[in-house]
Amino acid sequence: MSVFKAVQAGIEEGAKRLNMYFGKSVPATSAILAGTVSTQDAQAGALSTGKRVIDSAFSKAMGGGTDRVGVLNKLESMQTGITDRPMGNIPEVNLYDFEGSPYILTQSDRSAAGGVLESIHNKEIDPVDLRGGRDFMFDPPSEGQVWASDPQVIKTMHNRSSALKKQFGKDPLLLPFTMAPTGIDFATMPLDTMINYARQGMSKSNIKKLDAGIRKIIPQWKGVADSSANAVFRQVHGSKRKLVEDLIDKNFRDVKGGLSMGEARAATSDSSQYLEKAGSLKNIGRINANEPPRLDSGHPTYVGGLGGEGLGVLRENLNARVFAENNGRVLKNDMSDIRSLGMRHQYSQGIIDDNLLKKIYDSKAVKGATAGSVVAGGTASADDISFEGALKEREARKGMSRQERMKNPPSPELRKLARSEVLPTLGTMAQGALSGAAETIDYLSPVNVARLFADPFNEGVGRFFAPSMTQNATQTVDGLTDPLLYDERDPEAEKRKESAMMVGSLFSPI
Repeated sequence: MSVFKAVQAGIEEGAKRLNMYFGKSVPATSAILAGTVSTQDAQAGALSTGKRVIDSAFSKAMGGGTDRVGVLNKLESMQTGITDRPMGNIPEVNLYDFEGSPYILTQSDRSAAGGVLESIHNKEIDPVDLRGGRDFMFDPPSEGQVWASDPQVIKTMHNRSSALKKQFGKDPLLLPFTMAPTGIDFATMPLDTMINYARQGMSKSNIKKLDAGIRKIIPQWKGVADSSANAVFRQVHGSKRKLVEDLIDKNFRDVKGGLSMGEARAATSDSSQYLEKAGSLKNIGRINANEPPRLDSGHPTYVGGLGGEGLGVLRENLNARVFAENNGRVLKNDMSDIRSLGMRHQYSQGIIDDNLLKKIYDSKAVKGATAGSVVAGGTASADDISFEGALKEREARKGMSRQERMKNPPSPELRKLARSEVLPTLGTMAQGALSGAAETIDYLSPVNVARLFADPFNEGVGRFFAPSMTQNATQTVDGLTDPLLYDERDPEAEKRKESAMMVGSLFSPI
């Protein structure tokens, strides 16, 4: 077998292993590892176009079940046209910046905000306004509001926020955590997309069949051809919307003008959440407890509005399970932990105090709330790390030039943090794709690991291939850049190579 074929075989095996962690199809993962899909294309989502790298759960039928390969292939390559609605410069923050503030956690679907969907598969459709999701708080039309939901839910959230303000003397923070990929099915945006796509391209005979089916669920349905018909979706319960989605998905997804549920989810979901784990926490807003609930939020699905504002995005995705654990839940490390946050208020509210911050930021207290950790998607298992100091050093290094990094090698604490967060993820790739020793490792968050895989020629995957492979396949590795912190002149590079980077000794599957 030639070296090139050996590398390709390793890539395929690495893809299979990565699929278990990232939830992507093997063809898509293989394309990333091979470098045939660029970073921009791999990140493409509701607000961009190109090849999607996406959790295969997006392809599931209504009500769950197994992943659907045919649907997944379609949604991965689906083209979408979006008119962007800029949300401004959203600051990055840390949770410890808000010590002493009360908080409320709330579940959030993965729907996108800040744009209007105008075409699918290069076919223009009646526009679908994308309002979020967790980014609702940053979308300009949401000004003065931090959240939208059912009016009764908003009333309950407002009562809780008023009680917390009375108890702690501050307006509480709002911390939305990510639902499963299918959580968006309740919203109107995917269904609007399916209907609008059918309106532009489905045959009259199929439209007639579809209208008949919808009227059995929603008797007042005006018909697919009527552009005003979609308004009824905001007036009926979400269970009926799901029945209509299921009807289209099962009976019309393979006809001209038909979209699968998976395609509709992908077209209206936030691309930055395509690979996020359920329970991931990224955005922080503040509730205005003195403002009564609004009767119309302006959201296409969720009528009730909660006053407040978006404050920023966390530098590290956190895991909502840690908040539940800190409030007394005994974690089971499965989806029941996430469901408990939506069902039991005592698990989903409290105050950001020293105990909570220690669970999240004190490395000795990091136990791994899931198979990963308090940092969503990572492992954070390093002992004896000054976590906050390592974080500050990492932030400082972002502004350094390559020459400055050469003169100032990363500290042992940052290297340990890097290994603790990256080794298990890289090990998944390494055991399938590599057979020798990797040269080095650098700090990369789980999101940046995905970016590394997506664009090896720019991000430096070549550093992780065995020299015997790369030296005999120079055309495939020419132009690879050094990892962010590594440099040949780093005095500890050789020691690190010998003691920590031998593939097969420290790399272990997830």
